[in-house]
Amino acid sequence: MIEQLSEAKVRGLKESAANRIKIGLNSDRMDIVNKTDKLCGKHRLRRYLSDLVDGDKHNVYEQLAGARFFEFLERYDFKPSKVAMAVLLFESLPMPSSKGRDYSECTACEVFEFACIYGFYHKGLRLTTDVLLFVPRKYGKTTLCAVLALIDTLFGDADAEAYISSNQYQQSQICFKSISKMLRMLDSGHGHFKFRRDTIDISLPKRESLIRCLPYSPDKLDGLKASIGIYDELAQAESFDQKNVIASSMGTRAEPLIVDITTASAKTETPFVEELEAYKRILRGEAEGDNVFPHLFEPDPWDDPFKVETWYKVHPHMGVTVNEEFYHRQAEGAHRGYDNRKEFLTKLCNQFVFGEEKSWYEASTIHELMQPFTLAGLRSKVGDLYGVAAVDLSVSGDLSAVTYLIYDSVGMHFYSKTDYYLPEQSVTGSNAALYRDWADKGFLTLTEGSAIDPSKIAEDVIKAGDDMIICKVGYDAYKSKDFCNTLIAYGAENALLAVKQPISNFTAPVGKMGLLIDRKAITFDANPITAWCFQNSYLMEDNNGNCKPMKKNKDSPMKIDGCITNLMALIAIAECGIG
Repeated sequence: MIEQLSEAKVRGLKESAANRIKIGLNSDRMDIVNKTDKLCGKHRLRRYLSDLVDGDKHNVYEQLAGARFFEFLERYDFKPSKVAMAVLLFESLPMPSSKGRDYSECTACEVFEFACIYGFYHKGLRLTTDVLLFVPRKYGKTTLCAVLALIDTLFGDADAEAYISSNQYQQSQICFKSISKMLRMLDSGHGHFKFRRDTIDISLPKRESLIRCLPYSPDKLDGLKASIGIYDELAQAESFDQKNVIASSMGTRAEPLIVDITTASAKTETPFVEELEAYKRILRGEAEGDNVFPHLFEPDPWDDPFKVETWYKVHPHMGVTVNEEFYHRQAEGAHRGYDNRKEFLTKLCNQFVFGEEKSWYEASTIHELMQPFTLAGLRSKVGDLYGVAAVDLSVSGDLSAVTYLIYDSVGMHFYSKTDYYLPEQSVTGSNAALYRDWADKGFLTLTEGSAIDPSKIAEDVIKAGDDMIICKVGYDAYKSKDFCNTLIAYGAENALLAVKQPISNFTAPVGKMGLLIDRKAITFDANPITAWCFQNSYLMEDNNGNCKPMKKNKDSPMKIDGCITNLMALIAIAECGIG
């Protein structure tokens, strides 16, 4: 399970890491950094390390990796020529593209990675044996994999064996085929590489090595003698059996290298989660592991995944291998359904999504049942309106909702209109942009101060009575005293209905709502907040078969108020004997 550090601890770690990097930048060890940059060109390593001081642009573990780099410069030998070789090979690899051959310039981030993997030596041997690159989608990992495999098979042991593996053979083949295309262009007509379906044989003077794509069959992989193993999308692996087979075959290698390259997954109960936490503890200085190089890109705990600043923090190659507009499109889609949101958070924001359950109803399903209408406009269409109101008031400065549910006995159809309220001072956090947009478009009413005045909502309910006959007003007794007192003052005491909140009380309305949605016998007003609330809920079921919508994650900023008020309205409707 991923350890949740307090915000204070994370901020302390970031401040400490930034200070250690500043000290390193002003030390005599920068001579080695400058020498490396002279060989590689463009002062990329120095630029990357200097940039890490800014904690707003880099997450805590990226900063800790930079601080660790300077500590290693004091502790171990460093060979700039080894780093330059990796950079030169990277920039010499032809990339297949729509324009034919294309060549990429090594980014400052990638120079740092090569420096940490190939630069440090201890007692004459390369220090790094285990690498974890925890990166978002579209990072450019294929070129990186090709470089790592080629460095090993061209410049490592004469009988080097590089293996590309993943949880599925098809996934391994994607990476392997991309490497094959690069090498075909690199070796066109010379015959140093022999290509087969899952193997590239490399034949050079005094060297017979290979790059092979492995099927997922850990119990059948005999005879391996891996010098490098590259495992793609390790976060998806249900077990480490395949990875362990590769690692255990490296016993005779003096400088073995295991490289895990992965993006976050929706799977949260896998061995990778434990490995990730172990590597984070190493970066925090809580565990030993100088042979390990973790490079981790994820938001800090307080970052809003829907803000542009977070995207740049998470994706070091923004504007290089992926563009900001792509993120904008995906972020917009993330608000249209649970699966879209999960995909955006895991694959593009590189963060695990815990405690998430499948939506009771996807936002798209509710959107299909939406039509813009007002109570006055509906009355002119169907005549006198008979229905109920249901209120879910926030305890503090949070979202409040009121649903007006009308039944058209002639058309045997329900109409649901929900109004939403939020204090102006609560337009903060990860939902701030959404709230502001909804308020600007008239879907959300912002009130002054830090809390909503219940009497204001009660007065709006009374005004709604001008356009419809409100038979009952359902409310949660736990937090509605002032609201009820206001309605009583208006003479509406007999309309009040306390709706009990235990799960057993919601089973019937859940079933009723399901029938209405499935039969398209209900129309929701065109307020996107209602669809959002349905999408944010999942059906919790007890041992007796009772069910009630709940938030997918109790700590999530996502809200379900409009979903609950619609069900409370059905309870009130049943109490009235309407519909």
